[in-house]
Amino acid sequence: MTMLTYDPEKALVLVDGVAISGFADGTAITLAYDEPRFSTSVGQGGSVAIARNASKLATLTITLQQTSASNDVLSGLMQAHMTGLKNGIGIVTVLDASGRTAAAATDCYIENMAQIVLGKEITNREWVIKLARAEIFVGGN
Repeated sequence: MTMLTYDPEKALVLVDGVAISGFADGTAITLAYDEPRFSTSVGQGGSVAIARNASKLATLTITLQQTSASNDVLSGLMQAHMTGLKNGIGIVTVLDASGRTAAAATDCYIENMAQIVLGKEITNREWVIKLARAEIFVGGN
């Protein structure tokens, strides 16, 4: 029997070609489509019909340590988008290099700046990125 292993160090997020680093401990990366892929309609007689949802809008949430230089990268990309120097933030790629999970999207944008929390302890920065045309494959390790 083969031992299967997930290595969080091999989880990769690329935003506009830049590798994001300095992830917070715990759940650092989440990605999912915003809407179900199919919707169901049941008729009065019990017949079932389904409709495929063409939307590929997805939400990527990444949680970084306060000290991560990637906060600067994401802030810069959002500022460039807000001032019109850039249209969105480019291509986003998510990859589990220790397994077979992969996602990529074009037409991406940062929904809002991460919240700033300053205090006695190091805090995290949560970035929410919208992916307009996401292709997601959930694989094993």
